[in-house]
Amino acid sequence: LKTEKIESLPSIGILKLNGKILSEATIISKSDIEDGKLIYLTSLDGFGKPYTTFTFSVNDRTANSIPATITLNATDTNDAPTNIEWASGGSVAEDKYSTSSTSVVVGKLSATDPNTGDTLRFVQLSNNKFVINPDGTVKLAISPKDLNGNNVALLDYELNQTEKIKVKVIDSQGLSYETEITVNVTDIAEKTPSLYTNVLYATKGTVTTLTESNIRTV
Repeated sequence: LKTEKIESLPSIGILKLNGKILSEATIISKSDIEDGKLIYLTSLDGFGKPYTTFTFSVNDRTANSIPATITLNATDTNDAPTNIEWASGGSVAEDKYSTSSTSVVVGKLSATDPNTGDTLRFVQLSNNKFVINPDGTVKLAISPKDLNGNNVALLDYELNQTEKIKVKVIDSQGLSYETEITVNVTDIAEKTPSLYTNVLYATKGTVTTLTESNIRTV
């Protein structure tokens, strides 16, 4: 064997010699092959068995051989997740609240991972108004109670129309991706209060000033 000739290129991926992409009919010396200068690169995240083929012939200084085929197998490697988004839901009314016995589900997250079928888990990194389960289910956190024992809603559309939560997704081998997701808070029409005055006595012909103690709303 003196040289090798690339008769046909792989249909997927590329062949390189000394860092340069090869074309058909390229002649490669035996020493370059022995020195490991001929390499093959798969396409991005490509794998399979068989993955692709190419053909070559060899020359012994006298003649070229009949072209032969090399079959290449590419083993899958682990890649980090690349995206987090809402699979369902993503909005909640401002008057909703969770209790110790009933949870309000905002929606469920999904993540993109180049490794099909990999096991993913979600971790919440911010915003304690919400709770995110490992499977990506997003719920409202349990609401506090006021002095009268009534649950107090954690959200207020008039103050914030959206809420941000920083979330991380981790694959089965520990690679991760994190980003902020947005929860949309929807408005609820509040009941317009009626204004009443407590019993008030006034002398005819005089001016009486109403104070806060004289007024009540229902």
